[in-house]
Amino acid sequence: MQKIVSLVSGGMDSCTTMAKAAMDGNHIYPLFFNYGQKSAKMEVTAAQNYINELRKRSVNINTLQIVTISMPFLRVALTGTGNITKAADKDFHSMESKKIDWVPARNVIFLTIASSYCEIVKARCITIGAYKEDEMPPYPDSSREFFDSMEISLSRGIYGDKFEIRTPFLHNFKWDMITFSKANGLPVDVTWSCYESGEKHCGACRNCLDRKNAFEKVMAPDVTEYVV
Repeated sequence: MQKIVSLVSGGMDSCTTMAKAAMDGNHIYPLFFNYGQKSAKMEVTAAQNYINELRKRSVNINTLQIVTISMPFLRVALTGTGNITKAADKDFHSMESKKIDWVPARNVIFLTIASSYCEIVKARCITIGAYKEDEMPPYPDSSREFFDSMEISLSRGIYGDKFEIRTPFLHNFKWDMITFSKANGLPVDVTWSCYESGEKHCGACRNCLDRKNAFEKVMAPDVTEYVV
């Protein structure tokens, strides 16, 4: 059994990644980051609900640790300082439009803090919920090349053995995670994908559309409540 710090946002990707690590017999230390994102409240609730469901399977999961990061210099849509892109927006599918919803260096920050938590719990492995669409531009901090370089940096910057960053679904699509979840009885329906802060998924942001498309792709029932 290996100790693993799992970055969990309450979304389908990170939750499924965490669940796979737990199902493989590892001892999981879940870590959530609140960096001022609009959907933080819904995300942390989803993360806790997912963890509660996993515990019913008698897997080894510690208490969810919540880290609040103050980054007042951020001027991005996800933190409330701009408008999140929606399907009706002009050039929604363009590269520049996608960059509006990207938080610069977020994974660099998350993985660095997670490595510090690893030192506390004596873990040398971190999981992060990257998947195939994330690996494509404009998300440079979600490629395997990036994770490999972070492994080297963390291994050199902290006492102990080599760090490992696991991305088991990096070469899979989001719908593959739904297939995996359904096949293994995982509570994918309790995850939260929306960038907005409402009680329901907005149904129009980039993440909501990806969620809808994923469920449609595998023809699985989607019980998510959307505004549109």
